[in-house]
Amino acid sequence: MRSFVGVTKSRSFSQAARTLGISGSLVSRHVAELERSLGVRLVNRTARTISLTEAGTRYAEFAARIIDEIDREDAQLRSLRDKPEGSLAIISPKWIGSNDVGDAIVAFSAHYPKIHIRFEVGGMSERSYEFLDRGFDVAFHTRHVRDCNLMLRKIAPTTRSGTCAAPDTTSTSRSTTRSTRPTATRRCARRRWPAAASACCRSAWSGTSSATAAWFASCRTARCRTGRCTRCTRRAARRSPGSSCSWISSPTGSAARPGRSRSRRLSRTARPPEPATKGFAPCQRGASKLLAMTITRVERVVYGVADLGECSRFFADFGLQLLGGNRFGTQTGQVVELRAADDPSLPPAVEDGSTIREIVWGVDSAEALGQLAAELASDREVTAAAGEVHAVDETGFGVGLTVSAPSPWNGDRPGLNRTGAENRWNKPVEHPGRVRPIRLCHVALNVPKAGKAQAVAFYTERLGFVPTDRVRDVGVFMRAPGDSDHHTLLLGHRADRAGVNHTAYEVATVDEVIVGANDMIDRGWHEARRLGRHTIGSNFFRFILAPCGGRVEFASDMDRVDDSYGPRDHEETPPHTIFALKSSREDR
Repeated sequence: MRSFVGVTKSRSFSQAARTLGISGSLVSRHVAELERSLGVRLVNRTARTISLTEAGTRYAEFAARIIDEIDREDAQLRSLRDKPEGSLAIISPKWIGSNDVGDAIVAFSAHYPKIHIRFEVGGMSERSYEFLDRGFDVAFHTRHVRDCNLMLRKIAPTTRSGTCAAPDTTSTSRSTTRSTRPTATRRCARRRWPAAASACCRSAWSGTSSATAAWFASCRTARCRTGRCTRCTRRAARRSPGSSCSWISSPTGSAARPGRSRSRRLSRTARPPEPATKGFAPCQRGASKLLAMTITRVERVVYGVADLGECSRFFADFGLQLLGGNRFGTQTGQVVELRAADDPSLPPAVEDGSTIREIVWGVDSAEALGQLAAELASDREVTAAAGEVHAVDETGFGVGLTVSAPSPWNGDRPGLNRTGAENRWNKPVEHPGRVRPIRLCHVALNVPKAGKAQAVAFYTERLGFVPTDRVRDVGVFMRAPGDSDHHTLLLGHRADRAGVNHTAYEVATVDEVIVGANDMIDRGWHEARRLGRHTIGSNFFRFILAPCGGRVEFASDMDRVDDSYGPRDHEETPPHTIFALKSSREDR
């Protein structure tokens, strides 16, 4: 067919042969075989020229179209070698997936943004083929796989194992362990591979033999300083608050030699137990990751809405910058993204109508992103695409993670004057003009009371959020570990429903809180709560009803806090506001 198309374009067998890079006789034979298979003459040949028959003209148009489509598809497939795209499903054992695999997946996703990755930890089968039956493309195994029909690649040795011991066993004793056999009968002894130790443990013993190196992990108060707590050591920690645990590796089935310096080094390095901090459970789930990761801010909120046009007009009127494609930005680079409510790529909605479907949190480094991805993958499905990871929290809200890219804000906050604290000289206050929100400072979500403890624990224990104020009948205010705002997230308790409460946007002054809301009212939007100042957080506020679900808040002068603040517990609900604007005109 390609030879025939070449002949029809050049009207010459010899020219078609040169174009295709084959002999003229082979082109002639190809055309003859095509005519014989079709049973009709396609080309009239003379000594000087060739011409197409009526059937040849018709077939030439069809063949040229088919050849063009084949060439385009070939080019697209060849481009996948340089810019691959599509879906990739990965499954891994827990002790591998909770460490370096998460970092590797995040780096891979950043390098190949068009590949959508689904990562699952645990649930491995002894059958080498089963991961294919379950829809996975790649599986990590810790044993020899004999199936020659699979593509196999050895990435690390797994011939060495280790023993994890509670403090009441050999790790607290200065005596040398001569054999691993006695520890097998201990209540809290389990086997682990050296590769399961965290990167900080490995670096602490760099230069030592992997067959005899000892990794030490100290669980002090509520947080693991290094290493990774296992279920057995968490049980031991509950029996003995603040206890320590050790990672020890030795050749499988062999006895550790007495009098070796590494055993003595382990005893000297081990930290003594400390009392657990009141209000925290020692070795809480995910705590081993808290010191290595930092969520800094809200990077993006994603709404699923019924009316894209109306919601786009709302955020344009609100003062956000249109980025294109129903995306709007703050002055510091955060994004509000609007999608159709029936978009299949969105997480399922937790409530009817337009609402928030996902909050994407910004982290301070790619390393932190990998650690968080691995932590979440330990008990839920995690997907990765375009340098981001995505999961779902306990309530059903989508949770995304990405490396934060804040833009600097160089605006002006006019000083306030009072007797004894004069901060503004020779500079009259002017009308702020069009109010432009500086940043998206916090999100407030409603969670059902029945699941409030699990909802809060997901953010505090798994993602490292720090509670600032806990109001028994209202909810938990918490800040991202890398943020100094009083709260970055509020989980409000509701009797039987989940949903969005509001998103808050910081503006420069209380003047802009007032002017911004006035502008929204002038543009036809409705105020949900008039000017006031919150008791918890202390910020000025005005709320506007939002067609995308819930409300949006103009906010300024929020409390800034550090690690010495709180958490404050309120058995009785404090007043909602320090003040809220009133007017006697309403009585007329």
